Amino acid sequence: MKINGIIQGAYSKDIHTKNVDNKKKNNPKSNDKIEISEEARNLQKSTTLQIKARNSIREIDEIKNSRIEEIRKKLENGFYFKNEVSKIIVENIMKNLGIE
Repeated sequence: MKINGIIQGAYSKDIHTKNVDNKKKNNPKSNDKIEISEEARNLQKSTTLQIKARNSIREIDEIKNSRIEEIRKKLENGFYFKNEVSKIIVENIMKNLGIE
């Protein structure tokens, strides 16, 4: 009895799915429009800006690391101990402190 009920149920489901018109489900009318709220557009814009900002920060970190390595090499070679370079460094420090 139970087996017959299961078979009949499966058979009836198969019949019902065959009679469904799939064209109506998959092909919406061409004049149907989806309205997107201003909040959704703003959210998309802010998400895009956040992604760009994260990528920029990664680039800054890479540049920062390469600049640190460059300065470290100049220190090892004695570049910053030259008189001309020392004067420029002192002038920049004085400008930053407001002493000219």
